[in-house]
Amino acid sequence: RVRHPLQPLHPETRKGLLEIARRLDPVVLRWGR
Repeated sequence: RVRHPLQPLHPETRKGLLEIARRLDPVVLRWGR
């Protein structure tokens, strides 16, 4: 099954989500470094 493409995130929303993710420091953000 193919998923319907999502609309691009608003830049401020994306920035906020990345900030939260950095604070939580999930392993996935360190992969490939």
